[in-house]
Amino acid sequence: MAYNKRHDPCILFLEDGFGTDPWPQKLVEAGFSVRCFAHHFNKEGRKLDGVKDPTIIRFCDEHSFVLVTLDKAMRFTQIEAIKRTTIGIIPTESNDVGLCPWIDALITAKPQIERLWKKHPWPWFAHLSQDGRVRKVEHITKEMASRRRRPREQDEEEGAE
Repeated sequence: MAYNKRHDPCILFLEDGFGTDPWPQKLVEAGFSVRCFAHHFNKEGRKLDGVKDPTIIRFCDEHSFVLVTLDKAMRFTQIEAIKRTTIGIIPTESNDVGLCPWIDALITAKPQIERLWKKHPWPWFAHLSQDGRVRKVEHITKEMASRRRRPREQDEEEGAE
């Protein structure tokens, strides 16, 4: 598992489910650098709907963002897209408790998230628990494969190949 220590800053990219207010500001006040889906994926001032996960994963890789998502199954459904990146992905372990507990959990987990970003081999996938612990950290390797049985999700660029 060879890797280089990362020197770029840890910037969180909040997936669409987190919205834009007031969560990013609360995370910024806690010391995080934050980017939001609605600010990067919009057209004529309107948030885009239906942006596929591979597009978001590739975007986070290009900008060296840590993807924070509500989709804990992304590791299984998007393994092929994740394997081609050098990002970290942090899903919440549940999404039926509202967003406030997850923002508090991210703030509690800040030192652990920054340590993972700097020192753990990429790409990686780690679950965020409600009590602010980062658990089940997994290095995504080229040998891993998806076990899903549904049609493969492709974004516009992949579908053109």
